[in-house]
Formats: sequence, C-alpha cells, structure tokens
Amino acid sequence: MMNINGKDSKIDTPDLKKAKETYDKIKMIESIDMDDAYKRTRSKISILEKSQFIHRLMRYAAVLAIPLFLATIVLSVLMFQSDKFNKKQVAEVMVPLGTIVKYDLPDGSVVWLNSGSKLQYPIRFTDKKREVILDGEAYFSVESNKENPFYVHTPYGISTYVYGTEFNVDAYSKDNKMEVTLIRGSLNVINHRLNEQTKLTPGNLASLSNGYLKVEKTDIDEKSGWKNGELVFRQASLLEILNKLERHYNVEIVLENPEGKSTADYSIRAIFRNETIDQIMDYLSASIKLKWTFIDENQALNRRKIKVII
Repeated sequence: MMNINGKDSKIDTPDLKKAKETYDKIKMIESIDMDDAYKRTRSKISILEKSQFIHRLMRYAAVLAIPLFLATIVLSVLMFQSDKFNKKQVAEVMVPLGTIVKYDLPDGSVVWLNSGSKLQYPIRFTDKKREVILDGEAYFSVESNKENPFYVHTPYGISTYVYGTEFNVDAYSKDNKMEVTLIRGSLNVINHRLNEQTKLTPGNLASLSNGYLKVEKTDIDEKSGWKNGELVFRQASLLEILNKLERHYNVEIVLENPEGKSTADYSIRAIFRNETIDQIMDYLSASIKLKWTFIDENQALNRRKIKVII
C-alpha cells in the first residue's frame, strides 16, 4: 500500500505532489485552535484601534495647544469680591515669564502686559468707573470717555485715573517699586494711604519714595520700550537690569558678591533689541567686568540659572 506522504514510495508524479501539498495544508488547518486565534486577533485589533485613537487624540490636542501657546496667556472668569469691584464677574489675565501680551479690554482700550504680570478687570464695565487691578507692568492705551474715568489700582495703594490717554505702570508686588509714566494726554495719580493726589504731564514719571509720590522727568523710551521688545537702560543700576533680564528671558540670575561691592556703583546705558541672553551677559561682562556662567546647561527646557559674580 502506498504511503500518501511519499516516504515509502519511489513514485513521484505531479498528481501525487499536489495531493501531498493538499494533505499538509489540511493537517495544518486542523492543528489551529480557532477560538484562540480569534481571541488573539481581536486583541491585536483592539490594541491597534486604541493606539490609533490615542494617536489621533494627541494630534488633535497638539493642534488645539498651538493657539493657546501663541496666545501665551491664562484667562479665567471667576467671581471676585473686593472693595474695588464689589461682587462682579472678573476676568484675570496672567502672562508667563519671557512673554509680552497685547490685550483688548471690554471698553475698546488696549493694554500690553509685560512678562510675569497679572491683570484683573470686570468682564463688562457697567459702572461709571472703568476699574482694573494690576500686579506687574502694563502699557495702557485708554479709549477716551469723559463720563467714565479709567482707573488702574496697584498693590502699593497707588491708583491712576484718566479719561483717555497712554501711560505705563510698573508695579510688580515683588519689586518694592511703583512707577507711573505718562506718554501723552493727562493723568492723575492717587496715593490712597496719604490721601495725596498729583497730576502728570507727558514725559513725567511719578514714583513712590518713602511713602510719598515723587514726580520727575523721565525717558519715555526707557519706560515703555519693552512693549516693542526693546530693553532700554539709561544709567540703570545693575540690580534693575538683572531683574528685567530675569523676566524678559525667563531665567533665574543668582548674584554673588564675595567682596561686598556696592551694586549702586554699577550703572549701564544700553539698548537691547534682538540679542540673546548670552550676548547681553557678555556685554555686561565687558562693560562692568563681572563674571557669569550658566549653573546647569542641562536645564535648557526649564528655567535656566545664571550665576553672576561681581
């Protein structure tokens, strides 16, 4: 009797070869666990579908994140109660470090917010006063309205009010410094703690000195150039420069002074536009003979640290 596998037979015809191939395929199919194969196949399909869904979700999330990143602001609407706003819905704009934001207010006024600033304002100006609260630095171009004055309140108990003009307010709560610079028009500055009020003319600056308002002439470009991406210094102190560099470039600067030198002895006159932080630090190093270095070059994705030695 002939063995269908052909091992015991020397007969090798095309028909026998086909029969043998068919027999082998049938045996292979019979050996497959169909239930197990079905389960494994469905599992692979499920994993693939999940992977494709996650990939699409991440792609959509990236697309949605782009305009949020470009806007570079955090905007939230909340219920806010204070003596200034008296239970009103308030919007809050927070500007990340290393960023400048131009923003339109409900009354048509425009505000430029500097790095690290926070502005609160009613989502609708319904009272006779248009009031905002600022912690940081902002350049205001206020829509003229003689019946509804525009107020800017700061953490220092200092407020400004105008009917329509352009001015700059520098009032970071962490800096222990408050300055108001009038660009054009007229502006009134109020010191609530002393019930003191003064009026500015264009090109004048009002600052808080020992609790009192001090008025003096100033360089408008130095005080407002930041909104155009410029850092303008006119005989600025080293500490003032380092503070502005920290915010503008989102870096942390650690100042070391082993010999106890007076930082007041260092003053700089310069304008920086498109320079990198490295180029500016090299300029300062050559100008006032300080030494600087990045503390950790591997922190490029986080806030970089710079050590400055004078």
